[in-house]
Amino acid sequence: IGAKWWTIRKCAALELRPSDIFICSYPKSGTTWTQHIVISLLLLHRRLKMQQEKSEQSGDVSLDLQYNHVSEYAPFFEIDPHWKQEDENS
Repeated sequence: IGAKWWTIRKCAALELRPSDIFICSYPKSGTTWTQHIVISLLLLHRRLKMQQEKSEQSGDVSLDLQYNHVSEYAPFFEIDPHWKQEDENS
């Protein structure tokens, strides 16, 4: 079962930022586990950066590192439900 045409079109048109990170792997090779590690490191970095900025302003910040599911931060772009279906002529 391959990706639908609109998923391929949306992936091709995805606007990337210099800070974007892609995790590319073979199926069943620990992708979700790797996503969790990368997201945890990124959230920890964000938390430490915010704490440093707040301490310089003599304040305190608490940023929760918890999230419900890894797909909130690292979706599988090749999976159709992540994209809104469009008409074939658009």
